[in-house]
Amino acid sequence: MPKGWNCLRKKEQVLYIQRRLQAGGYKIKADGKFGKESRRLARDYLAKAGQSVADDAAAEDYYRAFLQLEEAGY
Repeated sequence: MPKGWNCLRKKEQVLYIQRRLQAGGYKIKADGKFGKESRRLARDYLAKAGQSVADDAAAEDYYRAFLQLEEAGY
């Protein structure tokens, strides 16, 4: 795998989450950084959809949860 692949992959996952949040009416900048605000809004979005993630969940765990919601048509 090329060097930096994981960083690129994580950024793309975070951008996906942030864009889904924007589409859901959340005011968030899609910058690919999974900081406190992104985490807080993602947790809120998931909770409203009946999903949850662990307190110490990584961005990838949030990404998987968002994908599951998309697959379920949410």
